[in-house]
Amino acid sequence: MTDSPWDPDVWAQEFAVLAAQADGVGARLGIEFLPWSNIKTVHDGLRLVEAAGHPAGGLIIDAWHSERAGTPAAELAEVPCSRIVGVALDDADAQVIGTLFEDTEVIGTLFEDTVRRRLCGEGTFDLPGIICADAAKAQHASTHTHTHPAP
Repeated sequence: MTDSPWDPDVWAQEFAVLAAQADGVGARLGIEFLPWSNIKTVHDGLRLVEAAGHPAGGLIIDAWHSERAGTPAAELAEVPCSRIVGVALDDADAQVIGTLFEDTEVIGTLFEDTVRRRLCGEGTFDLPGIICADAAKAQHASTHTHTHPAP
């Protein structure tokens, strides 16, 4: 995904097709919003998912993407639990390093000291707020953390 022009109606139709395919094999389809893309925020992602209208489609909420998009935890709590497919917990420093895309990247190998994402609690993100906002919905979504081996 880039920040180039796109047709939301076409994306919604295609997302609905993919969600139906996922549903056909007993799975759900999640889209993760990326603050450097044309689906920048949880609100953009939710609009796409709702426009697609398939119950097997939903959002993957990543703490890094939420924080870097400037989404308060209280706004995450407004997402219907039926639309949350997964939650990714991770952390980072307060300052963005380079572009948003560069800030999320793992540069080089995982054994170099260039991993910009941090383990939960090692950065500045409002993880307790994000967890509390999503806690009531946790039983309906999968949750994972981004981890990287120590250099």
